Amino acid sequence: MNESNPYSAPSADVVPEYVGRADYGGWRRLPYFLSTLVLFAIYFGVLLATTGASGNDGGAAAILGLAVIVFMVASVVIQVLRFKNIGRSGWNVLWTFVPVVNIYFYWMLMAVPEGFADHKVMDTAAKVITALLVLSIVLVVAVPFMIAGLRVGV
Repeated sequence: MNESNPYSAPSADVVPEYVGRADYGGWRRLPYFLSTLVLFAIYFGVLLATTGASGNDGGAAAILGLAVIVFMVASVVIQVLRFKNIGRSGWNVLWTFVPVVNIYFYWMLMAVPEGFADHKVMDTAAKVITALLVLSIVLVVAVPFMIAGLRVGV
């Protein structure tokens, strides 16, 4: 602190290796994607195992119901960690339960880089992922119309 001016800002040396870097914590894109992929693979394995179970007792349904609850909680925890990495509040996970709005928030979870809330700059990987998502949405919408058009012409 400056002795002549008690209201001046304190001065400190800045370590050059940390300039411009912020630690956002949470999970980056690849761990988020891989953990979500593994989570759903395990869930579908449980689903196939319980639907293939013989008998009509409630045991398979109870196991499946418990698996749904466990995997929903795990998915929410993973999404909160990813939102923290983006630089947004973990409470944004609640928007993923709102139809149509969830498309934007799942895009953020999958595509945007670390600290996107602060710098608003998309890297090359984010642009490629965004292009693939837009292409997949266009194909999901367009292909049924193309198939219906082919059937009408026959």
